[in-house]
Amino acid sequence: DGYEVEYDAAGNKEKEIQYESGLLSCITTYDENGNPKDETWYDPYGDVSYYETASLEYNEAGDVEWIIWTGEDEYTTIKIQKLYDENGNLAVVYRYGWDDSLLAGYEYRQDGQISKIISYNGDQVLQRTEYTYIETESGEFWLASAITYDSDETIDFWEKYDYEYDDMGNIASETAYYGYESNYDEKRSNGYLDYQWTYEYEYRYMGE
Repeated sequence: DGYEVEYDAAGNKEKEIQYESGLLSCITTYDENGNPKDETWYDPYGDVSYYETASLEYNEAGDVEWIIWTGEDEYTTIKIQKLYDENGNLAVVYRYGWDDSLLAGYEYRQDGQISKIISYNGDQVLQRTEYTYIETESGEFWLASAITYDSDETIDFWEKYDYEYDDMGNIASETAYYGYESNYDEKRSNGYLDYQWTYEYEYRYMGE
């Protein structure tokens, strides 16, 4: 699974190619302002399964407020709403289905990092994931933890990330661990450390 991104001569994103299980899954193209134009989805045989186009609506400040994805029928319509703070920074993104039902909400910090993802079934919250970060000396942000709560506000799943640094202060390795609610004793004072953390993966990075 993964992505490839193509850029034009000015460094603007033109195309994003998505793979699932090593197979081509989706190609998204973008305009010169970085806004999506269309998406083409592929089946496991490489044939086009469906195609969507994006139409944009702008707010009074000239920022994109709505991205409406339209396919061959109304059931493939997805509406994306973008809300901004008083400084023009992206604050919240909502995702709606073809019948205008709320599917998900994405909240952002002022530095542009996503802070929370909430999935909905109508007005009911199904799941909420909250993210925290570390900032390196070079100003990069890396995940410190991601905590997922279920509809009963119980911690369902928790990931944390540990980092090692090279002599220049750059991140040399990232190690991820996970814990489930069943490994957590809420009577203890510090649940973050009281998890029976399970090793998930380790990535090592090469300096430039």
